[in-house]
Amino acid sequence: MERCTAIAVCVALGGGLAHPASSISGNICIATADPWAGKQLWNASGFLAKPPTFTATIPVLRSFDEAKAREFYVGFLGFTVDFEHRFEPDMPLYMGVSRGDLRLHISEHFGDAMPGSCLFIEMTGLRAFHAELAGKRFKFARPGINPGHGGGRAISLNLTDPFGNKLRFEEREPAE
Repeated sequence: MERCTAIAVCVALGGGLAHPASSISGNICIATADPWAGKQLWNASGFLAKPPTFTATIPVLRSFDEAKAREFYVGFLGFTVDFEHRFEPDMPLYMGVSRGDLRLHISEHFGDAMPGSCLFIEMTGLRAFHAELAGKRFKFARPGINPGHGGGRAISLNLTDPFGNKLRFEEREPAE
């Protein structure tokens, strides 16, 4: 595509060629390939657009009771509360919790998540995690160590939170 054709296409869309060398301005033509710039993408401000980078996946789990959610995730599993949000004091809670690199969002909002979801959580140190949980003698959960779901030398620890969400912690043990 020639430069004048690229400009014409953007102008036809109601904007301008979003490229620093372009004298035509506008914000409708968000990104275009410019053969003179090595087919790099430029945004409407004329800056090189960065390719998408996905930095984290944070599951949202449904909750129906703030006290039970805190007891399970903070008291039993040892997560830390990162943030809490309510639109008003008497509105449902949306809470972020974490332990190490594992982050979860817990929501009382209808429609945020389905109860009964299942998370598969890869980890190391599963036997120590099991011993920690067993030492707490939590009234509603006394998980054991089971063969892992991935086969081979994997082990797992399976829990269900008070809202029916399943958490499957799994570790692949090294071959001896």
